[in-house]
Amino acid sequence: MPLYPIQSFIQCTFSHIPPARLWLIFSCLDPSLAIAPVFERFSSVVITSGTISPLDMYAKILQFQPVLVHSYPMTLQRNAFFPMVITRGSDQVPISSRFEVRNDPAVVRNFGSILIDMAKTVPDGVVAFFPSYLYMESIVSAWYDMVSSLPFKGDKTDG
Repeated sequence: MPLYPIQSFIQCTFSHIPPARLWLIFSCLDPSLAIAPVFERFSSVVITSGTISPLDMYAKILQFQPVLVHSYPMTLQRNAFFPMVITRGSDQVPISSRFEVRNDPAVVRNFGSILIDMAKTVPDGVVAFFPSYLYMESIVSAWYDMVSSLPFKGDKTDG
């Protein structure tokens, strides 16, 4: 491929940056290096994705021999996706995944309430995305602590 289209793209995109400050770094990230410790530690590994295609390519890239490979067809005959951006909880507290506010107890509580409300009304399940595994673990732990501190009917502590 000629480099002219790339050069044109760079000139248009980064024209406001002085050439002395512009660096482009190309990296080839090998996913087999990242998954190798998983394969070494566990005798059975399940890999799932909504975007792995073609299936046989990933076994080659990740350097493993799959025991079972299955693809499930997906249909869009009904509205199965409803992406949402929610900026306030039911108590009107602003919510965000910004680092500065995402651990605020009101934000954490509202994210949990939103997921519960969605799970009650959405057939076939809900998928929630978190900015990182660490944040997902911390928020789930916070939800557990919040629920554990609530008195429940029939509980010996609610009188």
